[in-house]
Amino acid sequence: MQVQPEHVRNLGELHALLLDLNDPYASTESLTPHIAQIPLLRARCIDRATSQAFGRQFDTLEQVMMVLGNRGLEAVLLELLEDMTIAKGEFDAAAERAQASPPAVEKPDVAPASAGTPAPVAPEKPSAPRPSSPWARRKPGP
Repeated sequence: MQVQPEHVRNLGELHALLLDLNDPYASTESLTPHIAQIPLLRARCIDRATSQAFGRQFDTLEQVMMVLGNRGLEAVLLELLEDMTIAKGEFDAAAERAQASPPAVEKPDVAPASAGTPAPVAPEKPSAPRPSSPWARRKPGP
């Protein structure tokens, strides 16, 4: 899954998860509620566990954590944090570009007339008659 702007809002939950992972005695029961609150992390953990278990499907997040372990979770979490950092920079840059570029303003064809006087109108040039076909332009030969 790709990081979307709404995923960047989960940084608070990621911070709480990192604090729990600093505990060397962190258990699956203490970590899974944090993972469950972060949809993108949950999806990536399930994908990683599924690939490590050769396509096995899991019923609970606890089963996923049993396959991954804390080290596997740390690896997935670090990849996610890197992706979120890059995406946040891209989202912020795009927002700045959107603010910096002025909206396109259409220019009128005719300059506005000064107060009370009509604007001068350019005379139209008479157009030459158009030939009906490309061969009509040729002059007859000798």
